[in-house]
Amino acid sequence: MSARKQTGRSVKAVKAVKKTGAKKVKQVKQVKKAAGTRSGSSDAFASQKVTASPALAAIIGDRPMSREQVVVGLWNHIQAKGLLDKDMVKADGKLAAIFGGKKKVTMFELTILVNRHLR
Repeated sequence: MSARKQTGRSVKAVKAVKKTGAKKVKQVKQVKKAAGTRSGSSDAFASQKVTASPALAAIIGDRPMSREQVVVGLWNHIQAKGLLDKDMVKADGKLAAIFGGKKKVTMFELTILVNRHLR
């Protein structure tokens, strides 16, 4: 098994940790930062503010928000209404406008359809 699969870290971070011999959590974090690996949602694309179309704004709100906040708002709606059916999301009145007339969509289709409603 490779070092990346064992630790969940990037190859760059694993090599840096091995090279420096860092063992403590604080040292590992410093080495990862020096190696240039990202953790969490520091990605500029994910934190960029977007605005939703009127159909999507009816579900998540109309203020500018990050893509992560859009996903959280959408999932809150799906879970609150009980629209998740195994790996499919069922359409209710509000989601029907986003789904383009489909009654059910997969998780992959959901991402594509929601992205069409973001500017």
